[in-house]
Amino acid sequence: MVVLPLLLILQIGLLFATPSLQQWADSISHVPQGEGWGTMGLILWELWLCVLTVLLMGIVAMWWLVGSIAGKMRTRKDSDA
Repeated sequence: MVVLPLLLILQIGLLFATPSLQQWADSISHVPQGEGWGTMGLILWELWLCVLTVLLMGIVAMWWLVGSIAGKMRTRKDSDA
């Protein structure tokens, strides 16, 4: 549960750093500017990964909540018997 929020923070940081990192990587690999999707494509992929991380965080939170409620109900049922 701790790893996913840290991953989301890292992804958001990389999302904001993409334009400068893309120019730096293109200058190192001698890629001409304006080819393919370029920076916009990378930003869209990073947004998609952020959305998937948020969805995964929601699924994990619901799974934890259901398990917690089931454990409390099991404990209450055992103490009543």
